[in-house]
Amino acid sequence: MDVLQVHVTTAGPFSKRGTYRVSVVLYEGYQPVESAPGVQVCASTGKRLVTPPGTTAGGAGATQAGEDVSDSTAAGAASSPGVARFNETLSLKGVRLASSTQLVFELYMAKPGLAGLPTKEVLVAWTVAPLLQNGQVFPGQQSMPLFRLPLMLTAQRKFTFDHALLDFKLAQYRGAPGDVELAAGASAAAGGGAGVGAGVGLEDIPGVPSEAWVRVQRGVPPADPYTPGDGFVVTVDGGRFLPCSVTITKVIGSVWSSNGALLAGPFEGVALPDSDVHNPSYSCTATLGSSQNGTRFEDQTATLMLQLQTVERTSRALRVVGFALVGLFLDPKTAGQPVSRSIQDYVLNQGAFQVPLHAGAPSTSGPLRVTSLDDTPRLPCASLLIRVLTPEAAKLQRRRPAPRYGERVYDTVSRCMPTSLERKLYAKMLHKKQFWVREAARLVAYFVRQPGGLSGRRNVSRRNTSGAQTSGSAVSSSSGSSTSLLSRVFGGTSDEEAAAAAAAASMNTGDPAAAIEEQQSELDEAKAEPLPQTDPEIMDWMSDVMTEAATAVGGGSKSSGGE
Repeated sequence: MDVLQVHVTTAGPFSKRGTYRVSVVLYEGYQPVESAPGVQVCASTGKRLVTPPGTTAGGAGATQAGEDVSDSTAAGAASSPGVARFNETLSLKGVRLASSTQLVFELYMAKPGLAGLPTKEVLVAWTVAPLLQNGQVFPGQQSMPLFRLPLMLTAQRKFTFDHALLDFKLAQYRGAPGDVELAAGASAAAGGGAGVGAGVGLEDIPGVPSEAWVRVQRGVPPADPYTPGDGFVVTVDGGRFLPCSVTITKVIGSVWSSNGALLAGPFEGVALPDSDVHNPSYSCTATLGSSQNGTRFEDQTATLMLQLQTVERTSRALRVVGFALVGLFLDPKTAGQPVSRSIQDYVLNQGAFQVPLHAGAPSTSGPLRVTSLDDTPRLPCASLLIRVLTPEAAKLQRRRPAPRYGERVYDTVSRCMPTSLERKLYAKMLHKKQFWVREAARLVAYFVRQPGGLSGRRNVSRRNTSGAQTSGSAVSSSSGSSTSLLSRVFGGTSDEEAAAAAAAASMNTGDPAAAIEEQQSELDEAKAEPLPQTDPEIMDWMSDVMTEAATAVGGGSKSSGGE
């Protein structure tokens, strides 16, 4: 017999004020499991007060009689509008888990009553999650969409409740009490409530620190049909472990049909000045596919293409760091990207994702799909963090900071599982010396002021990836040999050695010590370079510098064909 431990982290965001709780029920197939006749195997969290954005925690009915809502809970609701933070560990004891066992989560809500009188608690939403994968409970943090009633496990179409998600994590007791087996493969004390959900010190993959990579499995997106013109919001939140030769970076996004037609974009954003160049945060958000701003399109095969540019530190040239692809829609029947524009029933692929950067442009030999980069080498450990949101969900999250990676919001399993090489590199990547974007901007200003300024080469891809003849599609995306690819990302056992290896390869000097000395000299001289006074002005300046460099490179040839 097993003991299944379910750590319920958060649920939301919700649009209605009230108290919420989550009940966890074990199902075998489509029927609840009973420990005795008429007694279900289930457990429940405490109640949490939720205050949506734009409302206050006070007022009539703020605290209802009989409610188990603590001051800390109310404070948490105020600091996280619309989100119920549970951080509770529930135990289902004496269970036998099989491949057909499922976990059903039921969300109950009680609306605020008049004059503090309690109101009846009702079931308002639900979700279901499978339990076992290869004989073990699913590892890592999971996020499942909450669905509207009725609760029907057999329903082919389920509709989202408030576009809300439920975050949880599973653990399993086997054998003697206290012998906890965490499905992620790392043993840790599991009785501490919040410690299980936070994942502090745990490794979801042995040898890969949780600070570098966490396992997050997103559930099936809500099945609300997408109507052309509804629109959606794309936000690029940040980058992870970019190559050591980058300085200031710009992300350029565009939406393409499978036949190579530009549907929307391009849009772009640069790194925030107070972020690390190797793990930058971006100011890059675009509303696309909307009838209200003229970006409406009707193409189920649409793919979001992201191109990351930088002024490379070693060559002083505008270069493409890499490319990433995201499918914008899903076919509910296959749970994959639609392969034909004739499919009428499709949904928005909404959620938060970690997507890998590849060292080359998508192939032009076939239809453009989310898999078009699968045969192109990945830049080891380098990735982008993005969100695809409905306009309603984006409005709720407006002016809020982007999720931190450690909060386990981004789906990492579907696209960014570590390769065997990345498993060896991640721990060392954490020791990279931080280099702030603001200081990198001073270095680029120093480069611009030198004779010759910035230079670059044309892109090898025939597809104009930025949607403009004279944009970043004209710069190089060549990855070179596997050795040069690794040297771009990680050239040694320390950041200085990595930078030296990349510099030596670029300058063909073969002298890493000389490369380090020259780079340090450049940094010292760049400290005196003036920058605009405010951060928005610095970001505008960085964007203009990179745009001018791309235009100068593309000016020699209007074609984006291969060399």
